[in-house]
Amino acid sequence: MRIDRTPKTNASGWGWFCITAGVAIAIYPAAVAIRLLPAGAAGVHAPMWVIFLCGLVIVMGGVMMLVGQRSRINDLLASVLLLFMGAIGAWLAIGGSADGFSGGIPFLPHKQNVTAARWVFGLGALVCLLLSGYAAHRFFRPRA
Repeated sequence: MRIDRTPKTNASGWGWFCITAGVAIAIYPAAVAIRLLPAGAAGVHAPMWVIFLCGLVIVMGGVMMLVGQRSRINDLLASVLLLFMGAIGAWLAIGGSADGFSGGIPFLPHKQNVTAARWVFGLGALVCLLLSGYAAHRFFRPRA
């Protein structure tokens, strides 16, 4: 007789919630791309591909919750999710508008706060890309 000692969680409920929220976010750029909606760029401060990737990141997080921790597919999904997160962070570090950065260290000028934010996003993107490589390595390594 085997006793299951894994804690009971509501991962499937949260998984479906994330999938629904991510699809809702990713629909807008897709609808603009196929010209179902007008491209009203006044309220959008990032390229459509960045917004689309943000939606896909949330969808993939939900799918990963549904798949479960011990699945090999989860390693592949983690690799792609981290790759997308790294791409979003890299865009913020390199191409993000300086007007979009707010907050920061109180007694520094805005220009130095923007430079610090770009470094933080760039380092975060690098960490995400390195972790993506590790997850891909876990996916492709031979299983015993």
